[in-house]
Amino acid sequence: MKTIIKYEAPSYAEQETIILYDKLTHNYRITTDIDKDVRKFIGKLDKNKDYRVGRNSKGKTTFLDGWLDVKNYSINVHKRPHFTLEQRKEMATRLLVARRKKGVDV
Repeated sequence: MKTIIKYEAPSYAEQETIILYDKLTHNYRITTDIDKDVRKFIGKLDKNKDYRVGRNSKGKTTFLDGWLDVKNYSINVHKRPHFTLEQRKEMATRLLVARRKKGVDV
């Protein structure tokens, strides 16, 4: 069941996304007030469970709190690759060559 609350977003430094995992039920609870994450997760919530949506005075959705629909979605955590300066130069060179082959103005 959807509950709409009045919620003014906090300052940029105070915004956060919290993802909790319940090991007994194998579900993820998502609480966020970051615009990008609100847009990302709003369609992925389990609509059969209670969830809250916060809107500011202009009607924009600024807060989300609910359970992820684990039948259709999951969360993956991975480590970002770190490249050396030499590897970055090689990748930049390959990209430049590929763009020139396509005729993209560089």
